[in-house]
Amino acid sequence: MILKKPYAFLIKNFRKIHILLTILTGVIIFETHQLVVFFRDYIANNYSVTVTDNLVSTTISPWIYVSIIVTILILIAVYVLLKTKKKPTKMYFFTILYYIILLIFIIIASILIGSLSDGLWPTASARTYRDFAIIIYYPAYFFSLLMLIRSLGFDVKKFNFKSDLKELEITEKDSEEIELNLNFQTYKAERKIRRFIRELKYYYLENKKVIYILAAALVLILGFIIYKNTEKIKYTYKENSSFTLNGLTYNIKDSILTNIDLKGNKIEKDKYYVVIRFEVKNISNTDKRIDYNNFKLYYGREYKYPSLNLGNSFLDYGDPYMNDVIYAKESKTYIMAYEIDQEDKNDNFKIELYQGTSSKSKEFLAKTTTIKLTPTLYENSEIVRNANLNDTISFSGTMLKNTTFKVNNILFTNRYEYNYQNCYAGTCRTYTDVVVSDISNQNRYILIVLDYELSLDENASSYTNINGIASFANSFLEVQYNHLGETQKTSVKYVNPPKLKDKLVLQVDGSIINADTIDLLITIRNRSYSIKLK
Repeated sequence: MILKKPYAFLIKNFRKIHILLTILTGVIIFETHQLVVFFRDYIANNYSVTVTDNLVSTTISPWIYVSIIVTILILIAVYVLLKTKKKPTKMYFFTILYYIILLIFIIIASILIGSLSDGLWPTASARTYRDFAIIIYYPAYFFSLLMLIRSLGFDVKKFNFKSDLKELEITEKDSEEIELNLNFQTYKAERKIRRFIRELKYYYLENKKVIYILAAALVLILGFIIYKNTEKIKYTYKENSSFTLNGLTYNIKDSILTNIDLKGNKIEKDKYYVVIRFEVKNISNTDKRIDYNNFKLYYGREYKYPSLNLGNSFLDYGDPYMNDVIYAKESKTYIMAYEIDQEDKNDNFKIELYQGTSSKSKEFLAKTTTIKLTPTLYENSEIVRNANLNDTISFSGTMLKNTTFKVNNILFTNRYEYNYQNCYAGTCRTYTDVVVSDISNQNRYILIVLDYELSLDENASSYTNINGIASFANSFLEVQYNHLGETQKTSVKYVNPPKLKDKLVLQVDGSIINADTIDLLITIRNRSYSIKLK
């Protein structure tokens, strides 16, 4: 068999080869950019993505594998040429090494993206994947620029391609024919084998650093593939981590442990409540409900199911889940509460969800997702500020965040007359109406009319349920009064008529009219604020 040495061909087509390399590296940059965008969008989309059957192929084009492999083969050929001609090879060596690392990263990325069908990545892992993708992506521009410079006819050092070609010293030997004798003779084969082993040993000694790097990369790839294909049956997360179950992506944002309701009153004797606040997103194309009985609270050797009827005691914390429908592509935030005994309040709490059984095991092994809770404790409400009329109270440090409230002046009365406007067909008229205390027993009740200013923080978790003066008054307000040295509390009733917009009218027990002091109490779970009215 007659073959020709490739040196002359490579030297004569040096520029054309580098034009081809420039095109290939440009394709690699474009396709790798799509992958970097995927990781960025995943984090920007609150660590979630819509999982489809072809997610891997739409994110990572098969052409990127072809482009990288062809690029590596061409670079190896050029590297061998320059090595043979005793020319500088460092640039090509590091370029080959970079594209091998890039190929390894693309393979690992495809495995990671494929694993999204089993569950979303932890937030810390997602950020690591994004950062590594960015780090490995940007050097591609440098190596592509080097290929472009060579394709334009410039030597890296001299910027003169003609002299560079001359230095490559093309001779007739670079195109000479080589005769391959296919007659098999044993002693010649043994001699060639020994020679091959000897040269292999020399090659190893000269290039052992490169061999170690490639071997380590191969071990990492194989280890990662084995790890990803070994089914994991137990997943453990901290709060504020995302996971997927039956087409719904969950994120338990935080939790509280308390024995008092939103007004600071004990809910039930010797009982405490663990309440979780979580975000749920329906990433499927069908409407779904949460299987809330799968959200078991484990502590010690016991577990509890959520009690949906407890939600009204925690409206300041969020919107209770009441078996609502989560529509396709919709995101919602809910709370769920669990009742425990007081003696268990110091236990470690965790939510555990059943995800089916292992599909790769002959034994019956339950797959579970566990979220470790670190609840914030709320108990024993106390007054944190005493204010007067015209003082602005800030509720920072409570569930209401930056909400503020101010009372400018007050009026105690059994009957309050007010004016309002009513417009029809462009004509507005002023009318007079009246608010009276409970007409069945006007002597028992009295009205407190407040000129107030309320600014609710729309970013507070409580804003879903407490988004106006009516819900604010009914949820947090009470009256405390002192008569003959005895301090008592009385509830308030919001009795504003729809037409009265700039006043707050509360109906309270009429016995306060003879009190020595009267205070308006605003209690938000464990923090109370007092405004002196009399």
